[in-house]
Amino acid sequence: MLGNKYYSKIRRVLKKANLKFEKVFFFKIDLATYCLDLEEGGIKILRTDNIEDLNSIITARGESFLHRYEKWITRGYLCFCAVLENQVIGVLWLNNTDVGEVLFGYKERIKDSNSEAWVIDGYVLDKYRQMGAYKLIWNKVLYMAKDKGIRYIYAAIQNSNHRSFKVHYKLGMNSNVYKILYYFRIAWFNVYITRRFTKLRDIANLKGKAHFI
Repeated sequence: MLGNKYYSKIRRVLKKANLKFEKVFFFKIDLATYCLDLEEGGIKILRTDNIEDLNSIITARGESFLHRYEKWITRGYLCFCAVLENQVIGVLWLNNTDVGEVLFGYKERIKDSNSEAWVIDGYVLDKYRQMGAYKLIWNKVLYMAKDKGIRYIYAAIQNSNHRSFKVHYKLGMNSNVYKILYYFRIAWFNVYITRRFTKLRDIANLKGKAHFI
């Protein structure tokens, strides 16, 4: 039989173990029918592969994003920046490599990298929000993707990220949910369960309109 010291060790390990649950909604956007608003302002949208250009974003979000962004640049992800008065105030990434990490280590395969891509990790610095910066960078990136022959754009939003839902709902991502990912982290193990839809669903019906209006 196990002695008391082993039971104590097991209890300490379990106490430190991480238990987490999250739900993620996956969207599919058809650029042939999606409405793009390219209204210009004082904000410029530029592409970069220089990690130093992203210093303001990394400083705001934490050191872990330095390693994340370096990895994405190495893997060929395309980085687009919103720039105001020579200051990078926002970022959005476009990935049309064969496989992309979505969230929590979950990977989604792109069937045709010539006509499909993912948009990931959209972010605007706090003090520059409510200025239309994200709307501009979002529409510019989708326009550039469409111009390169991309037909379908994919995106994912965590259920708990109400701000992102409100923003993207206003941008037209409201009736194109094709999958829900249920993510569980039990101790050190990640578990993914997916629910797929045969037809695209309206996110307002899935989550309730109170989140968006």
